[in-house]
Amino acid sequence: MKGRFFSRLALPLLLVLAVAVGVGCKQKAPNAPAPKATAPKAAAHPPVADANAPNILLISIDALRADRLSCYGLDRPTSPNVDALAAEATRFAHAHANAPWTLPSHATMLTGQEVGVHGMDHGSVTLNPTAATLATALRARGYATAGVVTAPYLQSSWGFNHGFDSYDDGLAAPDYETSHHLKTAELAVNRALEAVRERHGKPWFVFLHLFDVHHDYVPPPAFRTLFVDPSYHGHFDVTNWEGNFGVHVGMDPADFAYVLAQYDGGVAWVDSQLGRLFAGLKADGEWARTAVIFTADHGDEFLEHGNHGHGQNLFDELLHVPLIVKAPNLGDTNRVQQNTIETPVSLVDIFATVLEWGGASLADYRGSGQSFLPLLRGAAGAAHNSDRALFAETNVARIAPGGTRGHEAMVEKGGWKYVERRDAPGRRLLFHVTVDPGDRVDRLANEPAKAAELQALLADHLRANHAMREDLKMARAQPVDAKTAEQLKQLGYVNN
Repeated sequence: MKGRFFSRLALPLLLVLAVAVGVGCKQKAPNAPAPKATAPKAAAHPPVADANAPNILLISIDALRADRLSCYGLDRPTSPNVDALAAEATRFAHAHANAPWTLPSHATMLTGQEVGVHGMDHGSVTLNPTAATLATALRARGYATAGVVTAPYLQSSWGFNHGFDSYDDGLAAPDYETSHHLKTAELAVNRALEAVRERHGKPWFVFLHLFDVHHDYVPPPAFRTLFVDPSYHGHFDVTNWEGNFGVHVGMDPADFAYVLAQYDGGVAWVDSQLGRLFAGLKADGEWARTAVIFTADHGDEFLEHGNHGHGQNLFDELLHVPLIVKAPNLGDTNRVQQNTIETPVSLVDIFATVLEWGGASLADYRGSGQSFLPLLRGAAGAAHNSDRALFAETNVARIAPGGTRGHEAMVEKGGWKYVERRDAPGRRLLFHVTVDPGDRVDRLANEPAKAAELQALLADHLRANHAMREDLKMARAQPVDAKTAEQLKQLGYVNN
């Protein structure tokens, strides 16, 4: 994630800011008791209007590509437990992230606003306590709310704890060793199950984030050889992933296959822990009435466009994420009619979907998200349609490894995708994703009218988002101390 901290603010600015984040980012051993960061006390919670309100579980797997799951077509068994979930749920074939890195993508999931609106697009901001989130809305409905997170950028320092009765970020220490090498999925699942069991009879909302698929690709020992070709006798180093000069176009195919085997081993490890989570909920009698949303914040690049890592572009390998949704077994209105949905959807839709499930009002919601519950129910004339425009952007884009970072945005609509880098050096790209889902053939020169149409649509959308950003003021500046800046630099979140 090198350079993900922010693109246009210099590191010296970080180092002179005050110390608030350092307090929230102290290094913690993985077994240390987790802090319970409770959001500011609100008015007494009204009773949940619907006595049959479902439990809601939102699972985000950091850096998980859709195409590395068996249920999305991979020809190796990386995900038997997620596959079993998909078999009793609905799999969205075309779900898109709104940003290719952790901080802004999760902000979109939890607020229902696009990156240009919430403004959580670099590491020197934090979410305002006044910002509406899934947790604040559901807690106001009487839900018990809990978060268990394992990535540096999801710590309470960035404001994601707002609205949670408990927010466990004790496994999210921003030091290199803990974040990349000491696997935390088992502990996080234990803590999520504990949070469910502490709900005191209320319907619950639990947000669980797992970091173990993220680079460096060093899964637990039993999973390191799971998918390695027995004939491979190399010793390729998968550490320091984004700064690893051995990763390049034209590298030894056997070494490259080994890299994928390590990534897939991490997927299988996380899947094994999700199996424990699902089994625990079933044993506790919680599974049937629990709505589950399983997704990822972004994918990862494996040299499809010459890069590795994430954050630096808006190609399919970074924006196409898994999305599997299990409805609660609470009667006909929640019955799933379709096992696979081809209609494109976006992670910005999670907010409206969860609020509808929880019975919370969307009257004041001004975002672009649309509940996909009508799609789950097979409703004719559902608001989603195949011609809907979907958007994404990143402030840390770069055209080539080591290049200058800048702002890049994209729109996908009607089977076409337009990408524009808006900082120097600029670039414009056009892909016919219906026939070229991997964004391989630039059609800009052949389809200037289509490019102009989408460019105008994107420009209008970005202007509207900027106006709403100024109006809502969902993010505010946050101080970052020198020690935290150095730790995040080790993780690759700050430019060298």
